[in-house]
Amino acid sequence: MTNTWHNVDISDYCDMIRIYAEKGIKKYKSLDSDVRTPIENFIFDIERDEKKIQYKFSDMKKGKDTSVGFIPMPDHNDRGYRYTFFRPKIQPTDGGFLCDFSILFWVGSSKEGEYAGRTFAYRMEAIDAEGAHCYPHIQICRALFGADADGNQLETSLPGWLPDSYPAFPIVRANPTTLFATMLVSVHGFDPHDTGKFAYSVLRDSFSNSAPKVAVQLATDIVKWLFVCD
Repeated sequence: MTNTWHNVDISDYCDMIRIYAEKGIKKYKSLDSDVRTPIENFIFDIERDEKKIQYKFSDMKKGKDTSVGFIPMPDHNDRGYRYTFFRPKIQPTDGGFLCDFSILFWVGSSKEGEYAGRTFAYRMEAIDAEGAHCYPHIQICRALFGADADGNQLETSLPGWLPDSYPAFPIVRANPTTLFATMLVSVHGFDPHDTGKFAYSVLRDSFSNSAPKVAVQLATDIVKWLFVCD
């Protein structure tokens, strides 16, 4: 199959996300325990093992229903939150596959002031089967599944007075690969004039070793196509 931004097979797609995930896991494991401990006391299901994540994405390539925990994201600078995690949900379909993302933001650690340990989260969904959100969209969310071994919900710090069903912002040009690129730019930033920073830098560093060439090219082209207007 010839891959383009709008026609990526599930194998290459899983490679893109797996390589990015491995970079994030490696970075997370390098953190001091006083940073990790309060996070792990709150978020039960964090992916910490590169080998296990390789096996999980291998199963997803085969179309298996695979549960993935919260994956640490790499390259965290001070943007008002201390750490970020994402969770992909890949769903094979008759004509290909869909992928939704949950993104969880951790604000500070247990020793870092009034807002330490607070969280907020977003969902990026390809499409709901029916109803008012039957279009690709992103929305804030109050709770995410996977807080403990029993699958209870992880309640974020979203204030009770804020709604979590609306607004649900449409995502244009949406497909699994453009959703992945949108997530990268949302978290890491983007400057079309500087390929050494932000999302470009994360892609370069994440894909620098042992990455399939097709995955490297696809990830870079997707970001450029989406966000560079020339």
